[in-house]
Amino acid sequence: MSETTAATETARAAARYEVVDALHFRRLSPTRWAHLGGFGRGTGWAGLVDLDTEEEPLLAQMPARPGGVHRFEHEAPAGVLGLYYAVSGAVVRVSRDVAVVVANPTGCLTPGTTEDELRAVATWVDADVEEVSPSELEVLHAVRAITTGEAADLSGTLQHIVTVAVDALSSDADVLRDARCRRSQVRQRHPRSRGR
Repeated sequence: MSETTAATETARAAARYEVVDALHFRRLSPTRWAHLGGFGRGTGWAGLVDLDTEEEPLLAQMPARPGGVHRFEHEAPAGVLGLYYAVSGAVVRVSRDVAVVVANPTGCLTPGTTEDELRAVATWVDADVEEVSPSELEVLHAVRAITTGEAADLSGTLQHIVTVAVDALSSDADVLRDARCRRSQVRQRHPRSRGR
């Protein structure tokens, strides 16, 4: 079954609970989450949303344990995550590194929908999203960090690029050279031990 067909089947099954959209997030760091897919609006925004738990109230209220469910409900569509608005839904912690937001942008979820049913929908969404390797997530996070960094001058920009690269590659030290192979910036994470 193709990923598109699986997502369609999951959306049909979720419709019995009035879940219209599902947004699947994978943790990049202790506070950063990347949106990787889902259904409804969760499909079109994949790869475009990168959230920080310190800036997003819903993620800050995310259950700490896998299997936890945090519901929300508003009288009218209200901001849930980034630019996504909904009337009701829940964030479900599928695993330590996966969370799924299931929601209805215009109405309430089916009355009586249980946490077990919301967990089941979130688990289906997680199963439908194509696996992304941690290295791909690290590259995505590094590219975003580089492109959103602010520096006052060229030297600061180069230092920012080296800092992000060292962190993303988990390397001890990196050098950025210009077109003439002159060393522009060096950052050393920690001193190398002798014998290495």
